[in-house]
Amino acid sequence: MVSKDKYKILIIIFSLVSLSCVEKNDKFGYADNVLYFNIVDTNKQVNYMLGGLVLSECKVVIVNDCLFNLCYNDNKDRIISIICKDKMYSTVEGIGVGSTLQELKGVTDNIVASKDGWTNVVEMPISKWSAAFDSRIKPTDSSKVKFLYYVPN
Repeated sequence: MVSKDKYKILIIIFSLVSLSCVEKNDKFGYADNVLYFNIVDTNKQVNYMLGGLVLSECKVVIVNDCLFNLCYNDNKDRIISIICKDKMYSTVEGIGVGSTLQELKGVTDNIVASKDGWTNVVEMPISKWSAAFDSRIKPTDSSKVKFLYYVPN
């Protein structure tokens, strides 16, 4: 029997979707849909990222010409987070790396929250992405998004 996550990976591998990262595409702008597009493994590096006090192994992949980190659990059989630092990618709300907190306020009423002491975030209820800011300072309206991340169910 194929696990749910392995089945998702098979769907990804056999996906024939071919879109550019900079093209506007409603489906690509949703966090949970990123996994259903054609994923190209860069085979260049494996990143270790500290998030929520959990050290996880992350695979750098290209999806529609955008770089993403797919971070796995210890058994490497389930994706526990997706991280995007690519300035070319934007959510369905039009938010991406480099967007300001003021721009975020224009698309959501959610407030800045501290995430387990490792970053300040604003969650976007439509796309399901969270926009993360520099953890060392309290974000102001001119603060810029450092990366986007998503934790699948």
